[in-house]
Amino acid sequence: MNFNIITPCGSPASVVIDYGDGSAPQVVTGSSVTYVYATPGSYNVCVCIIDIMGDTTCVCDTVVAYRLTNGLEDIDISSLQ
Repeated sequence: MNFNIITPCGSPASVVIDYGDGSAPQVVTGSSVTYVYATPGSYNVCVCIIDIMGDTTCVCDTVVAYRLTNGLEDIDISSLQ
């Protein structure tokens, strides 16, 4: 999974992503994220932004990971907003 984190009010204090596959949530540094699922399937991904005041906003959605013919996996994130 690849995506960029863009916030309208500057850099957030923290960004945490739960990929929904049982792995520990990832604290993100920087604005670009790459993640590869071990197996194809549907996953409920949650991205939480924590601002400098400590307020948290989370967005969750289901993504689908597919196995590509070259052995790498990709996901359909067309429904994420």
